[in-house]
Amino acid sequence: MKIEKDHARLYMEKVPGCGWVLHSILVDEGCRGQGIGTKLLQEALNKCGRPVYLFATSELGGDLKKLRKFYGRFGFEPYKQGKQDTFPYRFNMILMK
Repeated sequence: MKIEKDHARLYMEKVPGCGWVLHSILVDEGCRGQGIGTKLLQEALNKCGRPVYLFATSELGGDLKKLRKFYGRFGFEPYKQGKQDTFPYRFNMILMK
């Protein structure tokens, strides 16, 4: 799923039998702090099923503490993968409901 509007883009992928992966929310630097990312994520979460996995990272200049707080407002919680997980890469947050 790709949603683009108001100087922002969101990318998610459905993984059959596993749920969804939120790959990124990108908001142009000059437009941050205006609720644009919040609106995009709300729209995406209304369209997709559960669970939704993500990896909050500061690789693109984000503050990890702020990112975890942002996603926590939507119900994302810390996630620790077990040996039986079917994903080939690691996630650190999940939304179940």
